[in-house]
Amino acid sequence: MALVLGFSPGTLLLLNMSYNPLTIALSCLVLGIGTEFTILIMERFREEEAKGLNAKEAIKVSLSKVGQAITASGLTVILGFSTLMFVSFPVLKDFGVTTVLDTLLSLICALTILPGLITLFRKRSK
Repeated sequence: MALVLGFSPGTLLLLNMSYNPLTIALSCLVLGIGTEFTILIMERFREEEAKGLNAKEAIKVSLSKVGQAITASGLTVILGFSTLMFVSFPVLKDFGVTTVLDTLLSLICALTILPGLITLFRKRSK
């Protein structure tokens, strides 16, 4: 989540957009979505590791089982909010763009960066 909330202002800067009260409130939505993705992957990883799989195999199985659900959920949010990018009201348009970008960043981080972080910082048995 820290990565997403860090990448978001940079992305907005590249798009020459600024924050407004609506896009700032959006951070709560993105935190919720990203946290959900993170919890689903981490819990599935723990379940697979408890079954005796090594970390690499547990990550593969975890992503194969919840990866599709997370992707479908993220793409649904992205498609739903992308309609706001076509409205003529600038504040709503910025809200749509920001939501789409932040959700996409959350999805990408959950499916690519999080598995590496899980294996790097997991508790190892002695």
